[in-house]
Amino acid sequence: MINCVLSNKDLQLPLGSGNFADVYLGTFTCDKDGNKQVVPVAVKIIKPEKGGRREAKQSMIREGKIMSFYNHENVVQFYGVACDRPPIAIVMEYCPGGSLENHLKKQKENIVIGERIEYCLEAALGMRYLHMQGCLHRDLAARNCLISMAGLVKISDFGLSKTDTLDRENDIEMNGIPVRWMAPETLVRNPQFSKKSDVWSFGVLLYEIFNLGMKPWPNDENRKIATNIRHIRMPQMPSITPPSIKALVSTIWIKNVDNRPNFKIICKKLHDMQKGDLKPPPVAECAVNRIPNVKRMEYIKIEHILDETIEEAEPVETPTITTDETTEGGRRVRRRSVDTKSFFVNPIQHH
Repeated sequence: MINCVLSNKDLQLPLGSGNFADVYLGTFTCDKDGNKQVVPVAVKIIKPEKGGRREAKQSMIREGKIMSFYNHENVVQFYGVACDRPPIAIVMEYCPGGSLENHLKKQKENIVIGERIEYCLEAALGMRYLHMQGCLHRDLAARNCLISMAGLVKISDFGLSKTDTLDRENDIEMNGIPVRWMAPETLVRNPQFSKKSDVWSFGVLLYEIFNLGMKPWPNDENRKIATNIRHIRMPQMPSITPPSIKALVSTIWIKNVDNRPNFKIICKKLHDMQKGDLKPPPVAECAVNRIPNVKRMEYIKIEHILDETIEEAEPVETPTITTDETTEGGRRVRRRSVDTKSFFVNPIQHH
C-alpha cells in the first residue's frame, strides 16, 4: 500500500508561470509499507484568479489525465493530481535543469554541436512516444522542454495548448497563442492540428537549439509572423547549423502535410548523424553538467527503438479510474488502484 501526502507548507520556490497556473518546487512524502520517502516535485497550481473559471479547471484536469498514462524517459513523469477542492494542482517530476530555452541562452556557444544534436534526438524520442500514444502536443518549443536531474531533455506541458477555432486573425493576438511555432494549416479559419503540425513545431525547436535559444522573428508582430508562416517564408537556419540539420528542416517546413516526415524518421535521421561526424561529447564534458544538481547520465542505446516497425498507434483509451480512500491525520488521501503507476491526492487546505 502506498500513501502519499502533499501539503501546502511543502511548496517552496516558484519555478514558472503559465496562462492558467503557477509552478512551484515542492516535496512529496510517500509511505510505502512503512518506508517513508520524501521526493522533490514540481507542483503546478491553478492561479487564484483563474480558479473559478471552468476553462482553467478543465485544462488542468485534462492535463493530469493525459500525463497519468505516459511513462517515458523523455517525457516528464506524472505523480498525481489534486482536484477535489481548490486549488487544483498537478504533481510531477522536478527537473532541476529548468527549460531547454534558458539553458541554451545561458550556455550560448559553450554547447558543442554534438550535444545540440542529442537535445534534438531526445526531444524527438519523447514526441515519437507521445504520438504513438495518440497524443498531440500542440505547443512544442524549447520553453516546454525541461532538463532532468540526469541531464535528459524531457517534453512537458503537453495537452494544455489545444486552441479554439481561430475565427479571426485578431484571436491570435488576443489568446496569446504561440504563433511562431504553429504550422500553416493551423493558422487558418478552420485549423487542422495533427501529428504533422507537431512535426512543424519541431522544426522551430531545431531553429531554437541552433540559434542559442532565441526564437524566430523576435521583434515581429503575430499578424506578420502568421502571414509569413502561411506563405512558408521561414527564417534561415543559424550559421552554426550542420548541413544535415538544414536538410532535415527543409523536409519539415513544407506546405504539404503528408510529405513531412514522422518522428520515427526524424529520430533515425538524427541518430544517423550521431554515427558520423556529429557524435555527442563524452558525458563528463556535456554542458548540462554545468547546471546545479544536474549530472548527465550515460547515453541511452536506441537502436532497438528505431527498429520497431509500428510507428502509428491507436489513441490510448482513458480507462475508468478506481480509487481507495483512507484518512491520514484527518486528511483524506485518494489513490488509484494498485495496477497503475499514478495516484490522486486530495490537496490540503490552507490554515
